[in-house]
Amino acid sequence: MVIMDELQMLVIALGYVVAFVAGRWTAMRSALLTNLAGAVSDGIDKIEDVTGIDIPDDLEDKIEDAVDDLAEDVIDKVEDVAEDVVEAVENAESIEDAVESVKDVIDVAVDDLEDLTVAGLKERLEELGLSTKGRKADLIARIKEHVEGSL
Repeated sequence: MVIMDELQMLVIALGYVVAFVAGRWTAMRSALLTNLAGAVSDGIDKIEDVTGIDIPDDLEDKIEDAVDDLAEDVIDKVEDVAEDVVEAVENAESIEDAVESVKDVIDVAVDDLEDLTVAGLKERLEELGLSTKGRKADLIARIKEHVEGSL
C-alpha cells in the first residue's frame, strides 16, 4: 500500500507541474500576442518595401485583426487542452488512470489536426523531426502515430 501512496503523490506532483506550466503559459499569452502583432506589422512593412506597393491602412488593419483572431483561437485551444490535462491528472486515482485520461485529452487535441492546412501540418512534422512527404491524410496519420508512440 505504501507504493500506491507514492504513486498517488507522483500523480499529484505531475498535476502541479502541469498546472504551473499552464499558469506560465497564461502569463505569457499577452506577450505572445504582442510579439505576433509586431511581427505581422513588420511583415506588412517588408512587403511594402519589397513590392513598392503601399498597402492601405484599412487592409493592414484587416490583416492584423485576422491574424490576432487566429492566434487567439490557437491560444484558447492550447489553454483548453492544458486545463483538461490538469483536470485529468488531478482526478486520476492511479498512474494508469492518469495516463489514460491524458491520452483521451490528447486524442481530442489530435482530432484538431484536420483543421490545419497541409503547410501547417508540414510545419508540425518538421518540428517533430518527421518526414513531411505525402498527402494531408498521411501527414495527419504520421503525427498521430508519433503522439501515440510517445505516450
